[in-house]
Amino acid sequence: MYKKVVGATDGSEAADHALAHAKALALAGGGSLTVVYCVEYTLPGKGGGSYPVHANEAEIQEKIERQVTELSTNGTRATLQKTRSKVGGAAHAIARDRRSPE
Repeated sequence: MYKKVVGATDGSEAADHALAHAKALALAGGGSLTVVYCVEYTLPGKGGGSYPVHANEAEIQEKIERQVTELSTNGTRATLQKTRSKVGGAAHAIARDRRSPE
């Protein structure tokens, strides 16, 4: 079946359900699961700074890291790949980074 499964997440409840399906696909094929998360940053303001879009960014990342650890301890070969983009560019950043050879 599938040897490499990629599951993108934003830490939402819907993404949590999608990760469960991605895990099932990886297990069924004896493959690995790469969980991808993109930190989106605001556009620079007059002061020039960019900040994460989510005020609770650290909590979101901790949750996703816990999920990947749990996946790894439950028989799935799971890894986490993080990327970053400007607000609204997560899909492009994920696709761009996934084209890189492993």
